[in-house]
Amino acid sequence: MQHRQPDAWIKCVQEGVKPIAMMMQPSKNWELGRAVAEQMELNYLNPSALAKEFSPQLSKAFEPITENWTEAGLLLPFSERYELTVAGQFWQGRMTQHILNHIKNTNL
Repeated sequence: MQHRQPDAWIKCVQEGVKPIAMMMQPSKNWELGRAVAEQMELNYLNPSALAKEFSPQLSKAFEPITENWTEAGLLLPFSERYELTVAGQFWQGRMTQHILNHIKNTNL
C-alpha cells in the first residue's frame, strides 16, 4: 500500500524512495484462491483440475459444496467440471467467497 498522505508520498518520491506505507505477505493459499476466483469468473468450477495443480484433497473438500449447489440449481455437471447456471452466475461472487472461506477453514 502506498502512502495515503500526499505530503509523505511526495517526500518519498523526491528522496528517491518507493512510497510504500505498508506491505504484507499473501495468505497461505492465495494462489489457490486466485485460481478458484478465476474459474468462477469464467462461469465454471473444475475441482479435479485444481486438485491436480494444488492438492489431491481438493476434490473431496469441494464435494459437499458442489453437490449442494447442483441440487440448488446453481451448477450443472459438465464432464469433469461444473458450469454455472444463470442463477449461479448471479450468485457467483458470494459462491466464490464461500469457497475461499471453506478453503481457509479446512486448512488445505
